[in-house]
Amino acid sequence: MKPYDYLILGAGWGGLTAASLLAKAGHTVAILEAHDRAGGCGHTFVRNEFSFCAEMQYLMECGPGGVVQQWLTTLDLQDQIEFNAFDPDGYDRIELPDFSFRIPNDPHRFQEALRVAFPEEKEKIDALFTVLFDIASELEGRAFDVMHFQSNPFHFKNTVLYGPWSVRRVFNHFDLSPRLRAVLAGQCGDIGLPPRDEPFLCLQAILFGYCQSAHFPRKGMGHFVDCVLDQIRRHRGEIHFETPVTGIQREGDRIVRVLTPQGVFTARTVISNIDPATTMSMIEGASVPTYEQSASCFSVFLGLDIDLGERGFGRHNIWHYPSADLDAALDRTMNEHSYEDPFFFLSTPSLYTDPGILAPLGSTTVQICVASNFDYFEEAMHKGTHETEKTRITAEILRAIEKRLIPDLGRHCVVKESWSPVDLARHTGLARGGMYGARLDFLNRVLRRVSPQTAFENLYLTGATAGGPGLQGVVAAGTRLVETLLAPLRGDST
Repeated sequence: MKPYDYLILGAGWGGLTAASLLAKAGHTVAILEAHDRAGGCGHTFVRNEFSFCAEMQYLMECGPGGVVQQWLTTLDLQDQIEFNAFDPDGYDRIELPDFSFRIPNDPHRFQEALRVAFPEEKEKIDALFTVLFDIASELEGRAFDVMHFQSNPFHFKNTVLYGPWSVRRVFNHFDLSPRLRAVLAGQCGDIGLPPRDEPFLCLQAILFGYCQSAHFPRKGMGHFVDCVLDQIRRHRGEIHFETPVTGIQREGDRIVRVLTPQGVFTARTVISNIDPATTMSMIEGASVPTYEQSASCFSVFLGLDIDLGERGFGRHNIWHYPSADLDAALDRTMNEHSYEDPFFFLSTPSLYTDPGILAPLGSTTVQICVASNFDYFEEAMHKGTHETEKTRITAEILRAIEKRLIPDLGRHCVVKESWSPVDLARHTGLARGGMYGARLDFLNRVLRRVSPQTAFENLYLTGATAGGPGLQGVVAAGTRLVETLLAPLRGDST
């Protein structure tokens, strides 16, 4: 086949970011995607009249000046892809058996809301938020880079001191009460790490990231992906679906061919959005990076014939926990594989978009996610018990939803589909169903950090593991990579 300037392996968000910017800059680009649609964990699928996004329920950095908004402006898509902001008075709702808390959309407002809810701990809350704000000031949008911080440790003193600590260790340091801990760490299920393992830096990034920008596309994630694909095609870029990469051939320190069942592809430069370890294992003699994958999740997709907006639901997510001990709550599903009255994350995406986009008027889409163990379901697949386990777990999760939130759920459910972590990996291409690529702890995300640059002069990596987690992290990393690649062509010595 004809050679391209750039060959992109995988149409996840890292691949889409790189391909769109390179095509816009006038380069010949081709994307090879194993599946029949683009978007990776953000792809859309339809069941009856209901549309669901695989794994993206709300997004950061989509407001004015945000990383995602800057990318879309560069592509001239800012008027085609618009976003709805979540409820400013509570974009996330933390639900405990005897306590409910709504997280507002500004860190200062969040701090004040905590002071009101926990008056006896005002001084502790202020001390903790002083550290959170100091870290935000020190980072100023930077990724956590040990080498960079070591060169100027006094400027990054709070980041270096508290960043690698676990959330539980920081909470112990400030002597916070169990209920306050549960509220502050209530979004830990987002990354599948309990407070004893979650780095404090992750907590800071999640709290401040969503507090400043919790959004969802007005016309849904499917429209978002379609607009980016159309932009790539308008600039003569190509997308080859159902074209899995089966081999990557080298000659010395250069990649010369990419093998697929549909033929051989060549390019001056190759950018892989495939998991880095998987990518390098396809190259004879290449060094394969070592890291653990992030947690996976068990997902239930529902289409209801009622409007949950009339029952108090809206543009907010719900984090429900059976007790204030979040370590124990996540252990029950991830380690003990028990889903009776589990912790769960519940979103209603059709209420986040404009009416009638994801569900018929008067109906609602619901997505429930529970952090889960990939190995357990892979073993069940080998034993032949996978479907039985899926049925059991789905029933237990739905009983919990009926008990806690929607008593007549079963009567109004017209669409129901469940994905185990194994299904998630198959549908999205995520290695071992890892929601964020490499596990988001200090060892795997920092000490074993994967560089976008490889030992091969024309092979680069992008995506969550070689960039940053979440849409905003992947887009930011893809943008930086393209700037690095195009700088010599523009005569930019920097």
